Amino acid sequence: AAPSMGQKVIIWDRETGNTIHQFADLKGEVYWARWSPDGQYFLFSGESGNLIPYNASTWKPLFGRGGGSHYLCAAFSPDGNGLAVASEIEGQEGGLSFLKSLDFKKHSNPSISMSGSTVIRDMVFSPRSSVLATVSSGGEFILRTAPRFRELNQDYFFTKVMASLESVAWSPNGKIIVTGASDGIITVRNSKGEISHKLDVHK
Repeated sequence: AAPSMGQKVIIWDRETGNTIHQFADLKGEVYWARWSPDGQYFLFSGESGNLIPYNASTWKPLFGRGGGSHYLCAAFSPDGNGLAVASEIEGQEGGLSFLKSLDFKKHSNPSISMSGSTVIRDMVFSPRSSVLATVSSGGEFILRTAPRFRELNQDYFFTKVMASLESVAWSPNGKIIVTGASDGIITVRNSKGEISHKLDVHK
């Protein structure tokens, strides 16, 4: 699946490359999309600020989170039993919420929430634990434990750069974390968050 700058989301068959489904004529551009670990749910968000989970069997929405918050991204826990959601309230700081189950209809309000000084741009869980890696517009890389988002050892698990951090990915074996920044710097870290090397995509 891939978000599109043309106000749509396209889902392809991995083997054939054929289009399975399209979400078209959406309200604004779509920046982000993700599957649940079991493949039952599909989420996306974008310019509209709404977070919309869909049933992957029927492609019908389960609910939409909108209102006063602008939802930026989300991350399913590896066991598929939780969902971390990053948001931004207009004129206020960024927020991070955790839904304890994927029974979306029960969650008109988040189960656990917290706020921060900068807006989270992307996040991902370790494939082997409840550790959540987040990156922010303020250049912060932080590892937290879900569901209460306790920050881990600051010496290893928190760093800050001058540029906005835009993306983060965790390797399938859980050993490597990669972050991408707005200045074109890609940073490679171990599972403790310690930097091993950096790459400049402009060179």
